[in-house]
Amino acid sequence: MRVSTCHVTADYIRVVCRVVESKVLIVWKFQSEYEYGAISLHDCHITSIVEKDNNIELYFSDGYWLSDANIQNPYKKVLRTDASCLTLLNANCGDIFFAGTKFSWHEFCSNINLGQWSFECITECYAGNKSVYSGWIWTEEGAYQPNPECNIWFTFQELVYNWNNICEDRQW
Repeated sequence: MRVSTCHVTADYIRVVCRVVESKVLIVWKFQSEYEYGAISLHDCHITSIVEKDNNIELYFSDGYWLSDANIQNPYKKVLRTDASCLTLLNANCGDIFFAGTKFSWHEFCSNINLGQWSFECITECYAGNKSVYSGWIWTEEGAYQPNPECNIWFTFQELVYNWNNICEDRQW
């Protein structure tokens, strides 16, 4: 499989996640702790989830947005990263509400990691050591029916954003 710098498939991310679960370390070029307005998950899809050592790693095969204010963005315009990972340190997943029903974390992760779903983050809210991500569940057929809306609550000690490249050709 050929993988370009700025286009990594969900299958590639699932392979990387399997390697992570086998205790092989992924080295990222860039890391950034949470800073309001520096990174956005809007319209970004969680395509794999890994839990290890009390941390939750959310993988975005198509990256996330770096704002023009991000100190690690030398282009000073809003650009997408390549495949990336948001690590929630010392984290727990709270409730997941999907289509108006409370959902189990295990079932949610299983559907994401098997490639049956992706979660598109529409809004993200942070308060102290808590976050809620609101968005849609997507399947290969499109938005989950009858209602794709989903909310995920987390508690964590710290957020760390990881990526390797900024894609100049993927401007907001």
